[in-house]
Amino acid sequence: MPTERPSDRIESLLRQLDATLNNEGLGDDMRRNVRALLQAWLARLDVVPREEFDAQVAVLENTRRKLEALEQELARLSKG
Repeated sequence: MPTERPSDRIESLLRQLDATLNNEGLGDDMRRNVRALLQAWLARLDVVPREEFDAQVAVLENTRRKLEALEQELARLSKG
């Protein structure tokens, strides 16, 4: 399942807003202001891109495997 990027979500929200406000006669200025507001709000969130998160998960899994192998080796050496 593909992950929706924040910029895609902003565009989706803007399309919904356009559809809602279209009858009100509000145009490009409102769209630009809402886009700037949403982008500023997203920038303040403490989030990372999905790709970076997945990369860190892979690093953590690899580190965990190495640690387990070292623990097993230490236990083997301690017995012998």
